[in-house]
Parts: sequence; C-alpha cells; structure tokens
Amino acid sequence: MEVERDGPKQEGEIPQELLRKYILYSRERCRPKLYQMDEDKVARLFADMRRESVATGAFPITVRHLEAIMRIAEAFSRMRLSEYASARDIDRAIAVAVDSFVGAQKLSCRKALARSFAKYTLARPGKGVPVGVTA
Repeated sequence: MEVERDGPKQEGEIPQELLRKYILYSRERCRPKLYQMDEDKVARLFADMRRESVATGAFPITVRHLEAIMRIAEAFSRMRLSEYASARDIDRAIAVAVDSFVGAQKLSCRKALARSFAKYTLARPGKGVPVGVTA
C-alpha cells in the first residue's frame, strides 16, 4: 500500500492536523466537572496513602496529590470531550497517581507500597486487564 507523505500511514492513525484541531477544540470548549466523583473512594485512598507513607518512611502525601488526581480525571474526560468525569476516568487517574507515587519511592519502601496499593494500580497482579484498558 502506497501512501502520501501527509496522509495516514496505517489504518486507524489520526492525521496530525485533525489531532491538532481536536486538542484545540477540547481546550476551548470542554470544561469537565467532577460531580460524579466517588468522593469516598478518593478520601479512603488519600487516607491510606498518608498512613502508609508515614508507616514506611516514604515521601509524604499532600493535598497536591489529591488535586493532581482530580486534574488527571478531568484530562481523561476532556480526551473524550465529555462534560463530566466518569467513574472510569477517576479510576484511571487514581491508578496513574498511585503508580507515580509508588515508583518515586526508595526501593526499600516501594515493594511494601506496591503491595498495599495493588488494587489501585494499572498493573494489578492476577488481573487479566489493567484498570482503564478495554479488552
């Protein structure tokens, strides 16, 4: 199959100009709200992360981590051009934040934290499909 330089290189690939327009549109028009956010889940996660970070001597968890989860959830919903953040967006944001937090720790703390937060992470042991990935 022969293609032009400016055209898509394979099926399913999005042309760069269309992607630019999509991103511009989402930035200008999409203001997702977090009213469907499962506040209990995020509050439990935040409390667990604070407790574990103190117990293991890991880097401390701050409110900025909580704010980051909300911004990441908004970004996931903005990618879908949605007006609200779904439970799936929030789960994916939590997984990204937890993976980042665990990965940034000292090796001595990392294993304990990875076990403690395995249910929240992207690469969940024993699960066929990671959080946020459709089969």
